[in-house]
Amino acid sequence: MLKFARRSHGERKHSFLYNLIWSRWQIVKLGGSHLDRYRQLLARNFEPSSPGWQMSRRCLGELALLTRSNSIRLIVIPFPVLGGLSQKPYLFEKYVRTVCEAALAERAECLDVVPVLREANIQLTVSAVEQHPSAQVYNRVAQRLAEMLP
Repeated sequence: MLKFARRSHGERKHSFLYNLIWSRWQIVKLGGSHLDRYRQLLARNFEPSSPGWQMSRRCLGELALLTRSNSIRLIVIPFPVLGGLSQKPYLFEKYVRTVCEAALAERAECLDVVPVLREANIQLTVSAVEQHPSAQVYNRVAQRLAEMLP
């Protein structure tokens, strides 16, 4: 298994079996409390002192300035961690709030899609192994975004 885990990222892109096993291994490695550990990681990454978050804020400011100067509406959507949607309170609420506050500070809009997805009776992920958002999730987000537009 160790030799398997050392394969290149490129091989993972081209082999369904490798990708299936690699994805499952990532889930197993995280263990039962992976959502809480991921929440802690996001909290650290979005601290005001985080260099990555500082750079993201600068980029957001530049983008907001560019869109405003061209009379373009900027709507930021902090995409939620789907694994924690059913939990109340939502484990990643601070992440969503932090991103929205940054967007609003730059005079952009922010769309929190957690309530829309939480209330929907849809499949949230592609599968138990493939944790990317399902087409139904993207459709719900697009519908909510369309409601905001004139």
